Amino acid sequence: MSKLNKWFQELPVSKKIQFFAALIITFGQILAIGIYAWFSYHQGLNSMTKVKAPPTLNLASGHLDEISYFELQDIDVTKGKNSEEKDEKYKDYVFSVEPGKIAKYNIQIAHTTNIPFKYELYRAKEDVNGDIVYRTSEDEEITYSIITEEQIEGIDQKINLKDYNPDNRSTGRTLGLEDKLPAGRKNYDDGDTVNIYAAPLYSIARNISRNDAVIDKSAERDYFVLRLVWKYKDSLSDSEKWNYAVNNKETDIVYISAQESSE
Repeated sequence: MSKLNKWFQELPVSKKIQFFAALIITFGQILAIGIYAWFSYHQGLNSMTKVKAPPTLNLASGHLDEISYFELQDIDVTKGKNSEEKDEKYKDYVFSVEPGKIAKYNIQIAHTTNIPFKYELYRAKEDVNGDIVYRTSEDEEITYSIITEEQIEGIDQKINLKDYNPDNRSTGRTLGLEDKLPAGRKNYDDGDTVNIYAAPLYSIARNISRNDAVIDKSAERDYFVLRLVWKYKDSLSDSEKWNYAVNNKETDIVYISAQESSE
C-alpha cells in the first residue's frame, strides 16, 4: 500500500488529473450499466404483465347508432298501434346494449309519471320482414321484430321489469288516486296542470343473458324494444282523466341504464 501511495505522490500533477478523470468515467460507466439493467428489467416486466381491463357495458341506439340518437319523440296519443286490450295503444322504440364480454346484465328504467304510460321491454332483432321501424342517423329505415321464445330457447320475449316503488300495486303506477288529492287539485281538471304529487317510478330487469350472435345477427349488440303503452279514447269522464293519456299533459323524463349483473 505504501508503494502505491509513493507511486501516486511521485506522479506529475497532469498525470494525477488524468488518473482522477479516468476513475470518475469508470465509476460513471458502472453506475450507468446498473441503471440500464434496472430499467430493462422493469420494462420487461411491463411487457410481460398484461393489465386486466374491466369489462365494458354500453348503451346504444338502434342499428349501429350511438345512444345520442335514441329519442322518445313524436308521440301522439291519438295515434299509435292498437293493442289487444280495450282502449289501449302503443309505440315501439329500438335501443341496444353492447355487452362486450359480460354474460349477464341488468337494465334499469326510471321515469316520471305525469303521463300514464306503461313501459314494457322486449328482446328484438333486425328483420327485413319486421314491423318495428328504426330510422338511422343516415336516414335509412331498418326494421326490427320482437324475438320469440321459440327463437331463443328458455328466454321469454318480454323482459320482466319489476317495479320497486309503485303506490298502487294493482296498477303499478305512482300517481295517487283522485280521492287522495286535496280539494281543488284534481289531476288535469284545468287542462295542462302538473300533478305535483306524482313520484318517479323505478323498475329493473335482472340477469338478462347476452344474446347469441346467431339469433340477433350481431356479435356486438343486443337489441331491445322499449314499448310505451297508454289508454286513449275521445271522451273522458272525470274519474278517467288520470288513467288515460291526452296530448296536453306535461312531458315525462325517462332514464335507462345498464349494469353488469352481480348475481
